[in-house]
Amino acid sequence: MATSYATLQDFEDFGLPAQALAGIEESVRRRHLELASGRIDSYMHGQETLPLVKPYPLAVVECCVILACYSLLTVRGFNSDEYDENFRERYTDMVGDGINDGWLDKLSKGQVSLGPAADATPNKIEGAPQVSSSPSRGWDTTVGNSQSVVGGSGGRGGFYG
Repeated sequence: MATSYATLQDFEDFGLPAQALAGIEESVRRRHLELASGRIDSYMHGQETLPLVKPYPLAVVECCVILACYSLLTVRGFNSDEYDENFRERYTDMVGDGINDGWLDKLSKGQVSLGPAADATPNKIEGAPQVSSSPSRGWDTTVGNSQSVVGGSGGRGGFYG
């Protein structure tokens, strides 16, 4: 089974009204969620560490549901007089409209972030050096001006005190 960033319950909670889903089998809805998840991955490739780990960021869950709903609407048929127009607008918010970037475009360019919850390797320190020493080297921070002082708090109160 392919990865899906949203569940069938998410589909019902954040997606189309129940009457729009009537008659559409769960297996079909699940495939549309998987398709949407794959599309999201294609935008995140190079910006985020894949695969994402659960719990997925809510922004990704929402995006997955919106893409899946729009995909279902295009298969089922689009009715702009009902709730379908709202999903066309939500879909455009995600993928852009040809002039303005959507959320996925911004994600792929690093203009928006999924935050720390999206880290596939949360126990691995990446991107910054680790510095440690033992025993303490006598560095201290003075109160009030946040300057580092050599020799602890007994210095003259300035750099290299």
